[in-house]
Amino acid sequence: MKRAIIRAITFPVRVVIIAASLVDLVIRPLYRPVVSAVASLNLFSAFEAWIKTRSRLEILVFLATPFVIAEPLKFGALLIIAYGHIRMGAVLLVASHLITFILVERIYRSGRDKLLTYAWFAWLMRYVTIAHSVFEKMKATTLEWLVSLKSRYLD
Repeated sequence: MKRAIIRAITFPVRVVIIAASLVDLVIRPLYRPVVSAVASLNLFSAFEAWIKTRSRLEILVFLATPFVIAEPLKFGALLIIAYGHIRMGAVLLVASHLITFILVERIYRSGRDKLLTYAWFAWLMRYVTIAHSVFEKMKATTLEWLVSLKSRYLD
């Protein structure tokens, strides 16, 4: 009985993890080469060097700016898709994600040492790292669970 309750409680979490894992498996191979290609441009090298010369507050503002711009764009893209303009919405959604991936990653890598001098930021990043490792562990155990379900019911 206790085991059934635990399964019932963890099932929605497993579904979300499976969905996120599948999206990650599909999208990562698509965006990583684009991010790497753009990041290798001399313009981004100069941008990273410039970011390193900024104060920690400026770096924090530069880090927050892509989120302030891209997150509403993502919502707008979903609305555009909902109104039936799938291609245009998909392009806007992909572009807003790429903006976030490219800029945030570059700014964070360049200004990480200065940003971590904020105690609250260091605390936040410590817990983001823990959450990421927990998510990866849950993803691995969920994939093991799926394999066991497959072997139990489909083989």
